[in-house]
Amino acid sequence: MSNANNVKNINQSHAHNNTWGEYRVWAATARRIKTTLQSCRRVVLYLTLFSAAVGAFAEQYPKIAGQLKPWLGGHIIADWVQPVLGCIAGLAIAIAGIIMQRLASRRNQEEQVRARSTAEALKSQTYLYVTGTPPYDADDPQTRLYDETDQLVQQVEKEIISEVLSDEKRLKRRPEYPMPVETYIKQRVENQIQWYRRSTTEHGKKVKQAQYWSIVFAIAGFILSGLSGLSGISPQWGWLGLMPGWIPVIGAFSAAMASHFYAERHEYLQLSYRATGRRLTRLLERFTNREDSTSRRTFITNCENTISIENQSWMAELLEDKDMPATDTDPNA
Repeated sequence: MSNANNVKNINQSHAHNNTWGEYRVWAATARRIKTTLQSCRRVVLYLTLFSAAVGAFAEQYPKIAGQLKPWLGGHIIADWVQPVLGCIAGLAIAIAGIIMQRLASRRNQEEQVRARSTAEALKSQTYLYVTGTPPYDADDPQTRLYDETDQLVQQVEKEIISEVLSDEKRLKRRPEYPMPVETYIKQRVENQIQWYRRSTTEHGKKVKQAQYWSIVFAIAGFILSGLSGLSGISPQWGWLGLMPGWIPVIGAFSAAMASHFYAERHEYLQLSYRATGRRLTRLLERFTNREDSTSRRTFITNCENTISIENQSWMAELLEDKDMPATDTDPNA
């Protein structure tokens, strides 16, 4: 009987290790794609701003050269500067387009979402298994876990190149088996609540940054417009007549920044994470009968469903959006 129990425990441990290892693999894959997407978006933003500024300078170059001519002792600035600046601006925006097409394409964005979704599903199955929560409270739960894991992985492994992790990394932060409800609350629920709170704060800061920059660009456009009216007061202020040419640049800056912040969907994620964190907190507060097995299973199921619903909601939101962000909902990443 002892040998039979040992074999059973080993099989259960193998199933547990296998699912958690696959979770770690697909979480790492999602982070890799996420990092690439975010880096590409930043580069595209910088190239767009650079192109707008250089293009405006190229368009204004003859007037600027005329204003500088007296200061240069009558020397004429080379005529080739303007076309070169125009080529640089065009090259910058072309590179930005290539990056968006090749490295930050719709396909890459969908791969990030699918990899993250797979990782979150595997993680949830692991916690249901180690806590003996349905469907893993019946006979032969390890076979059921193997089947669920294979089904989830097979949906993505033929289309997305996954990371290769060592055995040590695959089992990093692996939940214990079996897991009592108190440990589940500490490692899963409370950890996830804290992650949602931190993420809500981080995305809230990004929303405030977007609002700040929109005000800065609005003020800058107003100031440039006002200064242009002073150019006729004195010949010494003739350079102020160049200001109207920079107002469209401010508009381009504002549009590029707004597009970048929208693509990251900070406001949506802030609201979503805040709401999910509150729902988990309420579930935890209402879970008072911890000695009753039915109550424990209901609590764990509700917690996993809450996290799953949040994951599914942002997946649906992002997959419908052509500029979906790279997002993460994993405090153990």
